[in-house]
Amino acid sequence: MEIINKPSYPFSVILPTKNEEPAFRTGLVRDFKKVADKVIVVDGNSSDRTREIAEKDGATVFRFNGGKGRDFQSFQNYVRKNPDEFGPYFAMADADRTCRPEDLEKMFKPIIDGEADMVVGSRFYEIKPAQGSTRSLQRIGNIAAATLANVLYHRRDLRDATCPFWAFTKEFLVKEQITSNGFDLEAELLAKANLGGYRLKTVSIKQEKRVGTSKFLGLGYAKVPYFLLKHYALGLLRK
Repeated sequence: MEIINKPSYPFSVILPTKNEEPAFRTGLVRDFKKVADKVIVVDGNSSDRTREIAEKDGATVFRFNGGKGRDFQSFQNYVRKNPDEFGPYFAMADADRTCRPEDLEKMFKPIIDGEADMVVGSRFYEIKPAQGSTRSLQRIGNIAAATLANVLYHRRDLRDATCPFWAFTKEFLVKEQITSNGFDLEAELLAKANLGGYRLKTVSIKQEKRVGTSKFLGLGYAKVPYFLLKHYALGLLRK
């Protein structure tokens, strides 16, 4: 991990998890705590030692039993009831070592500078991903999904439609109710940001090689266009 200064503003990092023990054994929580005020593990009822290691390393752990999106909803509800437990800013990152703590300051900069309300990472442009961190199917699927997202939202800068690395305000987390249950969470965040009047910026980040086994396998990328279209349509209906 690069040596970086801890930002002066308070923020929490949300790590959605399920059976990510291999990544947590590498000191994942400790590395994020070098930068963030709080590391929050939103765990989907792991059957391994994910929660145990996270708590030992200083994370605040929430145990739920839904999919990725449903567990995010449960955490949203907790924040609404206990807003004073958290600072004004949040980041969300995958708990498999692909998202780097070193990129958090870069992710938050547009929000702190007043240029954005939300920021999403872009893994495949400008900064070369770590060797072995991506597969051809992932790259092809993401290009197709990003093209569709740009058409739907009349943009040209959405070059990564499946990135799990986000930064946003507590206001967004409390106000915008997530409805997705599983891995369509990122597609819904794109819809909320673009159709909800939020200023969304993209920031190039480096993707590292994952630790552990991927849960979003090859056929999962075939569902991304459906997720994008679904949440775009639902977003229009809610406007």
